[in-house]
Amino acid sequence: MRFNEIKDKLFEAANQVKVKDSHLLLHDINEPAISHRLAMYLTPKFTDFDVDCEYNGNIDAESGRKYINLLITEARALGLINVDAPPVDNGPDEQIINRPVYPDIIVHKRGHNGKENNLLIIEVKKSSSRVNGQWDALKLSRFTSKEYENDFDYCFGAFVRFDVGNRQPDFNVVWYKDGQKYNDRNTA
Repeated sequence: MRFNEIKDKLFEAANQVKVKDSHLLLHDINEPAISHRLAMYLTPKFTDFDVDCEYNGNIDAESGRKYINLLITEARALGLINVDAPPVDNGPDEQIINRPVYPDIIVHKRGHNGKENNLLIIEVKKSSSRVNGQWDALKLSRFTSKEYENDFDYCFGAFVRFDVGNRQPDFNVVWYKDGQKYNDRNTA
C-alpha cells in the first residue's frame, strides 16, 4: 500500500475522532479512550489488515511478546530505567537492553512479521500530556528500522497528537519511515 493511501486513511480516521468524538477531546478524556476510537475508525479502512490497540504479540520472539532493543544510555535519559541500575555487559559496544512495548495502535496481519504484514504503527498523545513523547518517538523509530537488531519492519510510523481542551479540537501527525522522521510533503 502506498504512503499517500495510508496517510489519507489515517487523516480521515483522525478527523472522524475530531468530529464524532469531540466530547473526548473537549473534556481531555483519557488517552486510551481516544486511541480506541481512532482504531475503531481505522478498522474499516484497512480491510486486509487487523487493527489492534496495545498489541504486544510477536510471533518471532522467543517470549512471544514485543520488545525493542535500545541503548542503556537512551533508556536512562528517558527515565525508563533507574539511573543507578547496574549496567548489562554486552561486550565492547555500548550496552543494549530490551524493553517491553505495547504500541497504542498497529495496522498489521496478526501472527506475521515483515513489511508486507506490518503496515503502520501509531502512538497517540494528547496536548495536555505531561509526557513529552520522546519515548513514543523512539518506539516509532525502532519499529520502522532494524537498528539495534529490531526486526519488526513496519512500513510507517505515525505520532498523532490530539489538541484537547479547546472548542476547536485538532490533531497533527509526524511520520516515521526507516527509523527517521519522514517528510510526507514531498511524496507522490
